[in-house]
Amino acid sequence: MSHLFVNLPSFATDYSGAASVLYNLGGLVVIHEPSGCMGNFTGFDEPRWYHSPKRIFSSFIREDEAVIGDDSIIIEKILRECKRNRPSFIAILGTPVPALIGCDISGIAAEVTDATGITAFGLETNGFGYYHDGIENALIALEEHFMEGKTENMYGTVNILGYTPLDFFLSGDDEALRLFVASCGYRVLCFLSGDNLEGIRYSPNAEKNIVVSASAIPLAEKMKAKYKIPYCVGLPCGIYGEEKIRCFLQNTEPKIPTPSVCSGKALIIGEQVFANAVRDILIYEYGFSEVTNATFFAFSPQLATSGDVALSDELHLKKLMKNGVYDLVIGDPLFREFTTPGQRFISIPHPAVSSKLNWNSYVSILGRGFSGYISEHNAQNQT
Repeated sequence: MSHLFVNLPSFATDYSGAASVLYNLGGLVVIHEPSGCMGNFTGFDEPRWYHSPKRIFSSFIREDEAVIGDDSIIIEKILRECKRNRPSFIAILGTPVPALIGCDISGIAAEVTDATGITAFGLETNGFGYYHDGIENALIALEEHFMEGKTENMYGTVNILGYTPLDFFLSGDDEALRLFVASCGYRVLCFLSGDNLEGIRYSPNAEKNIVVSASAIPLAEKMKAKYKIPYCVGLPCGIYGEEKIRCFLQNTEPKIPTPSVCSGKALIIGEQVFANAVRDILIYEYGFSEVTNATFFAFSPQLATSGDVALSDELHLKKLMKNGVYDLVIGDPLFREFTTPGQRFISIPHPAVSSKLNWNSYVSILGRGFSGYISEHNAQNQT
């Protein structure tokens, strides 16, 4: 039974991913649901809600509305809110109930646009997908509705695509990325997501894009085709990660280090770009001979190497960890219980997996310091 979870909690859902992208952009975000989905987002998936709540509301769809398919009620609620506070845009996100009754989210958004003159769009999230689906859809929607096209070539600028708290928490990694880009002679023009609409409008003028999560690859591909912006996928993590991105920005060939003569098999469980960055550290700095990446989330073949795994469910992960004979496993703390005797485990919390259980234990993977974290915890596991 695919997607059956017994030991793990539900991962962050698609509507949470979409809402996370839109959170700081000044729009009105409506989660179309009875009440529980909104609580799931604000209580477990969005760490910013506790100190900086934004205009994200529940439609509080009632049973009679669902049964008779009356969309006029949610439209009236949105119109009332727009009269009180005129938003820069309106986004309507689907959840399981409207998905099951066949609600036309995009049709509702079109009626709202006609009535208000405000850009409104619907995202066909349904609560059954994971957060990366919502991030991908929201980023594409921002491009379609707000990017104004390339009006000039802003050389020495770069966009960061795919940065959200569901992968990076509130860790200050955004500032670390800005500083690293500056050290390469560039400046960040726009974070997608996270910046304001003004930055998004002018983002097609950037010289280059850096993709920091697999969910942003479709947007990067679209911006490459439409605005001729080349992109690099990766994180400035460890010696090789920094070298790779620095050389992309400075138009030079990266110097690939010679791996240490060693052995060992490792498994990394997590978001694909993150996992690839950690794999490079294990291979080039610690001499692991074989490193497999596995993810429940966006899986891009162009980022995968032979043996990488797109996980379907909890049982899939259990079998992989049991049969793979891995010396070391790296992932969210909740994955520790699936290790077998003798396997070393290094915990790196993933907000989309364990939520607030480990918000205070987040480990930044950017820079050279992360290599030291791996070394310290690997040594502890061996003693």
